[in-house]
Amino acid sequence: MKNIFAHHGIPDVVVTDNGSQFTSTEFRNFAAAWKFTHSTSSPYFPQSNGEAERAVQEAKKILAQEGPFLALLSHRATPTTPTGTSPAELALGRKMRTTLPTLASNLIPKTVRRDAIKARDEQAKLRNKSDHDRRHGTETLPPLTPGDVVLQKLDHEKSWGKPATVLRQCAPRSYEIRSERGQYRRNRSVAI
Repeated sequence: MKNIFAHHGIPDVVVTDNGSQFTSTEFRNFAAAWKFTHSTSSPYFPQSNGEAERAVQEAKKILAQEGPFLALLSHRATPTTPTGTSPAELALGRKMRTTLPTLASNLIPKTVRRDAIKARDEQAKLRNKSDHDRRHGTETLPPLTPGDVVLQKLDHEKSWGKPATVLRQCAPRSYEIRSERGQYRRNRSVAI
C-alpha cells in the first residue's frame, strides 16, 4: 500500500474486507500514522465487497492469459462502458498506444472532465442497481436503530437464531449486534 500511496497519494478512506491483515493492530497503527480512515465490508457478505471481488476476477483473468503485460496494456487501454474512457485516460489524460493501429492525434493529451465522467459512472451504477433490483425482486429493507431487537443468521446458518439487540450502525446496511452468543457485525440482510 505504501508504494501505491507514494505514486497516487493517500486516500481519505480505504475500504477492505475483514482479512486478518486488515484487522490487525499493525494495520490500525498504519492507518493512524498515514492519516486515512479504514472501513471494512460486512463480514460473510461478499456482495458488499462487489467492486473489489470484480477486480480480483479481472486480475485472475489477466494473469491466466499468455503475456500478462499485453493483457494489462489491453485492459488499461479499453474504455469502460459507463464512463466511455479507459483507466489509462483517467490516469494519464490521454489514450495509450497499443499493438492496434491508431491515429497520432488520439495520443495527444486532453483535459479529462472528471466531473462529467463521475456523473456518467454514478448514473450507470443507478441503472445497474435498478435493473438488478427489478430482475431479482429486491426490496429495500428499512434501517435499524440502536435498541431494535432482531433475529440474525450467523456464518451461513440456514435458520434464524435467537433474538439479538442492535448496538449501532457501522456503515450503510452494516450493524453491530449483540446476542447471547456474542457481539457481531452483520449486513442488514441477515438481521430481521
